[in-house]
Amino acid sequence: MKPACLIRLLPLAALLAACASAPGAGLPTATPAGPLTSPLRPTAPVADNTVIRYERSGGIAGRTSSWTIYASGRVVDGAGVETKADQAKLAALVTIARDPKTLALTSSAGRGCPDCFKYTVSIQTPGANVSLVTYDGVTNPPELDALLLALAEVTR
Repeated sequence: MKPACLIRLLPLAALLAACASAPGAGLPTATPAGPLTSPLRPTAPVADNTVIRYERSGGIAGRTSSWTIYASGRVVDGAGVETKADQAKLAALVTIARDPKTLALTSSAGRGCPDCFKYTVSIQTPGANVSLVTYDGVTNPPELDALLLALAEVTR
């Protein structure tokens, strides 16, 4: 560098040094606004953590569709698209899913058939975890039929 450039930069360097040495000059100060929270650890208890996973696979095209339904009304499909369930349909579904008769069900012994759908339902509640599998053409208990109908209504 040429001496003339250094002479021009000297006042700028002095100004920067003066600003940096002033306590708190130009620097933001952090003041706690309250307790720190994390999205991974909610601070308030979750009111209802019933989760229903529903998968329908097969049919003529052999496609699989899946949904995760939360008691809060959030519905997430297999592609990750999130929607909000109709509250009346959701209330009916959650009531059926929490029914002790539904939670006591076991999977049918039926078998799939060509071009039929296979239905897989998992219900997670604070007191129980139930996994059920059934197929088109199988005679199901009325509780399972009601559950499948309510799931179809919520996921339309």
